[in-house]
Amino acid sequence: MSRESTIEFDRNYCVHYAPSRDYQAKDYCALGCGASAMMDKARSAGEPNMSPCIGGHKATDAVAICPKWERRSLEHAQKKADAVEAAMDRMSVVMPVVSKWRIKPKPKQDRREVIECPKCKGKLHLSQSSYNGHVHGHCETEGCVSWME
Repeated sequence: MSRESTIEFDRNYCVHYAPSRDYQAKDYCALGCGASAMMDKARSAGEPNMSPCIGGHKATDAVAICPKWERRSLEHAQKKADAVEAAMDRMSVVMPVVSKWRIKPKPKQDRREVIECPKCKGKLHLSQSSYNGHVHGHCETEGCVSWME
């Protein structure tokens, strides 16, 4: 994904759209506007799917659907793109080391090890599953790397 497409993708959202990790939650609006209800209202009015929370800028009048609608700014999207680029850079340094650490085919028993993080020189915790061979990892340095396959 290019930087430009990352920026454009992020700008599809309302600044208040904030999905919860609780997948049962019905309201993804940080202001409590009732995102699901707003999306239903937009759909009933013939507006694009997911408007105004996602893609509200393509709606005829997103503010008529939700008076608090506000498109994410270019500056916000650029910061997000910077964060994505930085994360990809960290992973591009770490994953070749992880690939060498990984056992193929999958190990007979789960395995765990703490190694030096190739990106920040902190402690990188690795584990590989005997069930499917997936490797999970996280660095103790805040903001470095963390992933789950």
